[in-house]
Amino acid sequence: MIALHVSTRTKRKLAGVLAMSTYMCNPTKLASEKTDTNLQTPFLMAHGSRDPVVPMFVGEQARQTLTECGFNVQWHDYPMEHSVCGEELMEVSRWLQKVLAD
Repeated sequence: MIALHVSTRTKRKLAGVLAMSTYMCNPTKLASEKTDTNLQTPFLMAHGSRDPVVPMFVGEQARQTLTECGFNVQWHDYPMEHSVCGEELMEVSRWLQKVLAD
C-alpha cells in the first residue's frame, strides 16, 4: 500500500514499482494528488485469487485506479491465498531483470 501511495505522488523518478497482494489507500484522491513523474514507470501488480487477507477485488480496484490515472500497470493473478508461488516468483524475476536492465 505504501509503495503505491508514495510512487504515484513522488517527484523522484523510480525504476519500477512492485506491488504484491496489496490495495490503495484513498484511491479517490489519486487523480488530484498524483505527479506525472512515474507515469511511464513500470508497475507490476500480483495477487492471489483466493487471498483471504487482502481480497483480490481491492487489488483489482487499485489496478483500475492506477490505469485510469495513466500509470503503466502490468497485472498477474495466481490461484493461491495470501502467499507466493513459483510462477509468481518467476514473473517477478523476469520483471526485475527487465526493469533493472533498462
